[in-house]
Amino acid sequence: LITCDYMLYLFLFQQFQRVIPHQFDCGPDKLIQTAYQVKYNAKKMKKLEKEYTTIKTKEMEEQVEIKRLRTENRLLKQRIDTLEKHKCSSRYSEDFVLQLEKELVQARLSEAESHCALKEMQDKVLEMEKAGQIRMFCRMNQRFSVISLMSP
Repeated sequence: LITCDYMLYLFLFQQFQRVIPHQFDCGPDKLIQTAYQVKYNAKKMKKLEKEYTTIKTKEMEEQVEIKRLRTENRLLKQRIDTLEKHKCSSRYSEDFVLQLEKELVQARLSEAESHCALKEMQDKVLEMEKAGQIRMFCRMNQRFSVISLMSP
């Protein structure tokens, strides 16, 4: 995927640096005329726009969830530290120490679950970003092929 992006950027860079300026040397009128001749499917554009907003909405929701999980994870770590500090103190009764140990185990389990959920959310975000880059590459490739077909 990174190679495809790199190759696309390299190709576009070459086109803008070498080919396109020579095609429109005669003046800006030809460039504007070519721009007006570009046709697109309005339904397809609406569909792509809707798909894009859906993806961005999901990404935002997942970012909120990731932020919540990080906050929860931080609070659980603080609770674990507090429990470990109290565990080291010898002035507490055995029952209290046992209760704190149980809470410590539960907090560690909860932290592990939160960490796994955070990892899953990060993986989903990465997958969505990759899917978005692939769609963007296809759209850019289609647009460029239309422009190159229209130029003499």
